[in-house]
Amino acid sequence: DSAAMLAHEDFPIEFDEGTKAILTSVMRPGEGGGAGPYDLSQSWAFEGKEEAAQKAETTLLVVELIGRSAPAQDRVEAFKASLAAVVEQTRPLAIWSAGGGELVSPDRVGEHPLACLVNVRLFRVEGEEGVCVMDTLGLDALGFPDFQLHFRELDPSVMAGHLRNLAAYAFEHGKEIASGHTISGPEGEGRWKLRLEDALVPPERQVLDIDP
Repeated sequence: DSAAMLAHEDFPIEFDEGTKAILTSVMRPGEGGGAGPYDLSQSWAFEGKEEAAQKAETTLLVVELIGRSAPAQDRVEAFKASLAAVVEQTRPLAIWSAGGGELVSPDRVGEHPLACLVNVRLFRVEGEEGVCVMDTLGLDALGFPDFQLHFRELDPSVMAGHLRNLAAYAFEHGKEIASGHTISGPEGEGRWKLRLEDALVPPERQVLDIDP
């Protein structure tokens, strides 16, 4: 009935009052904090999302504590180790990614470091035929700007893969991608400029907008 606190002693953080380890807390929700409801509109990769969300009756929370000042790679490695262990022990129907705003199949935990943490979203602009906004959601929680792309006449599935690759690169290489830099298109063509802007789609945050 109480929280389990997992101390990741391989990932120490220096504070004024001394050294502490990144912590992961595993706990049951408070009263009335059962499963859902969840917005499944951006859970593109999970075919069984509706059935899983309908069957779910309770939630187990897996939460990072005091890790924000640690390197993103350390935070992710510690958190994903805990998440993988909880999935192995409890066999959940699904994982709700609070940072990415998507329902995720539990078998994706070990797919890659950002699985269950960063999502690629797609929105169609009302009143403008063929115009879309795509963005990443979850990099901001790791200390990096998310990416955003406002476009017409580009293949959304190709652009989704491009955004995932950019998210992985930003995570692996820190802040090497910044406002004013240019990147290539998905097939290596052209040079697309990046500019730090306010996000077009909530939540409020600054993103690196890609101009194709």
